Amino acid sequence: KNIQLYSKSKTRFPKMRSKHQGEDKKRDEVTIPCEIVDGDGSSDEHIEVSIRKSAVDTSMTATVDVESSFLDEDEEVESDKIVTNASPSQNELDDRGQGNQLNEEEQAQGWSCGYLTSLVFPQFERLPWSTFFVLTFFIAIPSAGYIALFTKLGLGLETLAFISEYSTEVHQVRDNIIGAIVIASLLLYLSDSHTWISTLGIIFRNYIYLMISLAIIVLVISVTDDHPYAPICLFTIITPIFMIFTKKCLLPYRKVETKVYVRWLSGPFLCVSVVACLMWIAWSLSSEENELNEVSKLRDAQLSGCKADFTDFPGCQGIDDGEETCFSVKGNIIKFGKDCDESCVQVYDGCLNSYVVWIGPFLVGMSLFFLSFYSTFLRAGTTEKDFVSFGKLWAFLVFALWCGSALAGAGSGIVFVIMALTLASFVSSAGLMFIALSSAEQKEKEELIAQRLEEKYGAWFDIAKGLFIVTCLPWILLYFTLSITNQFVRKLQKRICNVPIPGDHLGWLTQLGSDQYDIFKTWDRTLIFRYAIYWGILFLSMIVLVGQFTTVFMSWLIQITQSLPLFAVTAIVALAGFLMFLIPVIPGVPVYLTLGIVLVGSGSEKLGYALAISYCCVVGFLLKLFSSAFQQKGIGQFCSGYVSIRQAVSMNSHFTKSMRLILSQPGLSIPKAAILVGGPDWPTSVLCGILRLKLLPIMVGTLPIIFLIIPTVLSGALMYMGAEVNADGSPKFVWATTVGAVCTTFTAVVQFGSMMVAAYYLEQVSTTRIDEINAILPDEEVDAADEREKHSNDVYSKVTQWRVVPFWAKVILLLSLITMVISCYTVQLFSNLCFVDYGLTSSIEKDLDGDVTNLALPL
Repeated sequence: KNIQLYSKSKTRFPKMRSKHQGEDKKRDEVTIPCEIVDGDGSSDEHIEVSIRKSAVDTSMTATVDVESSFLDEDEEVESDKIVTNASPSQNELDDRGQGNQLNEEEQAQGWSCGYLTSLVFPQFERLPWSTFFVLTFFIAIPSAGYIALFTKLGLGLETLAFISEYSTEVHQVRDNIIGAIVIASLLLYLSDSHTWISTLGIIFRNYIYLMISLAIIVLVISVTDDHPYAPICLFTIITPIFMIFTKKCLLPYRKVETKVYVRWLSGPFLCVSVVACLMWIAWSLSSEENELNEVSKLRDAQLSGCKADFTDFPGCQGIDDGEETCFSVKGNIIKFGKDCDESCVQVYDGCLNSYVVWIGPFLVGMSLFFLSFYSTFLRAGTTEKDFVSFGKLWAFLVFALWCGSALAGAGSGIVFVIMALTLASFVSSAGLMFIALSSAEQKEKEELIAQRLEEKYGAWFDIAKGLFIVTCLPWILLYFTLSITNQFVRKLQKRICNVPIPGDHLGWLTQLGSDQYDIFKTWDRTLIFRYAIYWGILFLSMIVLVGQFTTVFMSWLIQITQSLPLFAVTAIVALAGFLMFLIPVIPGVPVYLTLGIVLVGSGSEKLGYALAISYCCVVGFLLKLFSSAFQQKGIGQFCSGYVSIRQAVSMNSHFTKSMRLILSQPGLSIPKAAILVGGPDWPTSVLCGILRLKLLPIMVGTLPIIFLIIPTVLSGALMYMGAEVNADGSPKFVWATTVGAVCTTFTAVVQFGSMMVAAYYLEQVSTTRIDEINAILPDEEVDAADEREKHSNDVYSKVTQWRVVPFWAKVILLLSLITMVISCYTVQLFSNLCFVDYGLTSSIEKDLDGDVTNLALPL
């Protein structure tokens, strides 16, 4: 039976009311005797409620066990788990008489204090003050060490200068360090060091682990001169390991379960995070010398040993040995030498040292904030919503950091800082989860995740497997090669030293590798390899066709319209944009970006930059609406008369019906706008036509596209403005590049965010509005075609199973897959050897010697 629990007393579970005699607040789990109260107030049954105290004010997990005295001999009662989501106040709970639900209005608004608090702050464990202070102190040790050595609050500039001074010597031994790490790791793996049980073996293994760890630390620090964000990544990964080591050393915490101990760390992590951020804010506001400005960036770049890049500024070298600049920074003044232009300060634009050492304490705070949130995910009652909420919050923080960094002039390299910090945070959290959970718990979580994925996305698994193969094939082959080598070493040990092989497995692969290969053999390999090739074709099309030749075409268009009047330029660019909208793989962003460059460049003299940008936004908006209308009516609705077309878009599928349900809604709604804005331009509009949706509601739903067009047009306009120079060669708009980077990021956020929102609402509709979806009448002609095709599809699937495919066909398919993987990796990792560096503002005559084919290099 469902049992509602209430609490009139103000205990640490204020969202629950229960009649109880008392509770032990010091234990991690308490058992409270309760009564089931009838409507007239009389109690007739007694129960015991076991409550995990890891559940804090915003949520409570109770396991209800009915006492055996109430049950007949053969009667069974399943235990219920009741999770209450907090938001209302205690008085509201008493007035309503229930504490585990919000009314519809509150659920829609979500503006309760508890909701906002749980979204912004982690739901950390409540600890005795002594424990809290001890853990906080030990967390502060690596934090203080990083701030002292690698930030401007301490000796960050001196540390980076020291590393830069000896960078040549360090580079000479770096390859040796990497080789030693790889060899030691391979030897430990091949010798099955995890199975060593003798005292000497354990000591030797731990010693090798220690040496590898120290070598990795030295290696990371050695690359700091080129990658100044390496120490913060190292700090993020080492801090949880240090805290686990602390648990083993501190006598009071040795017997504490690791999972419980990790949950304890959430509060101390948050405390040190807040202190680090507040300390950084107070320090940066205390003096002008602590601010980040153009002068301090140049001064700190020189003091930290940054190497100036004279590639584009050969005239900015100093007189002495070509390594010094022609300017110097004294105090808060930049002194330029003779014939030294102000643009020479750009030789340090690629240097991140100034920014990283300045914002270092804040990065420490962000890292610990991430770990604080992640530690709470081990508590009872954690749901998928908690992970989603944290993901949104982290994305917002990262975006805010990026925008602030760009406005502060940190340069494009800040993207690598943020990506590295985020990656290190996830690696650290994964390690924390691995250490905290037992093998059984890890396996249980893996099986649960696999089950949920199977339920939600089972129909797409083969496509996902194809993506996995095309992206990870080299690493898969390397893994199985190591597995074969490991098994060979085991067989040698058995023959020479009579050491038993784990599981007495005698195959070519290890037991684990063999099990994984058996799973791989159950896949429909022919189909999956085909999907992998299709993924490769799509990737190369986007990289080469869209990323390279579209840029060349747009740059050519910019050149031929420079001398034409604004009206003629508008007509030409609009026609070119319309034709590009008709190509399925080309998105709208390059079109809007070109409009911003071409029309602003052509109309800025007559209209001014503000009016020219506004004019460009209007043209782009009208062009998008006209193109979408043509795609819907001229292509989609025209093709809807063909059964094969309707069958190709899976007219009767659950997914297509869900999309129809959202898009057919009148007016403007978030789900509808998200699909029309976030979806790919050509496929979305054409699908609306195939579904025979009304044009006007679709056009209304497309109106929010203006929020994508404006920042994209601004990015193009600022790109043009950033290239403008004065008569003396100095930039006309120094701020244009920085603000343009912010607009570009905002464009990506709008595009990617709308895609995520669209995916979310499609999933919500497909699971919550099943009755409405089933009420949509199926296309009988498509059903009949599917039925006719079902037999041929079954036969095709049967005869294309890997075991029955002819040998020559397998060879062709494998060769196709291998060459596709090589092509994708080559284009991605060696793009500078595949294509000339070419942008929208480049010239075919100057940069490609008048021949478009020169864009592709020999590789």
